[in-house]
Amino acid sequence: MKIMWLDYIENPEVITSVFKQKIPLLSNLTITSMEFLVGYDLRLQITVELNQMPQNIPVSWQQLNVDNVVVVLGFDKVSVNNISNFQSSMDEATIKISSAKENLVSEIYDDNSDLVISFLTTKIYVVEIEEFCES
Repeated sequence: MKIMWLDYIENPEVITSVFKQKIPLLSNLTITSMEFLVGYDLRLQITVELNQMPQNIPVSWQQLNVDNVVVVLGFDKVSVNNISNFQSSMDEATIKISSAKENLVSEIYDDNSDLVISFLTTKIYVVEIEEFCES
């Protein structure tokens, strides 16, 4: 069985409650912000437009003419491995998540498939999911 990104998320039910049939991929994303939060431990919050809609759109979203889904992902205890050509926002980005011993490895690639940032984290979770209307 292939491991999906959702398998690494602490609270996958936030995503599966909206995307009941088909889980969205973390590719062809629009990253609208990447924000490092400095405190006791370094944290990172990434806001992405999934550019994918659920098959059965919630009625409240239909009434608002929702045309995209925005997800804020939180990463705790971040340890940056590599940063190159860092941009706090980008189109057609891809986020890859894999396991490495006690940590999770997260990598973000730009639209040219170039690595933008690679980091270790101990926990990934959905901070927020909301509808987005272009108009």
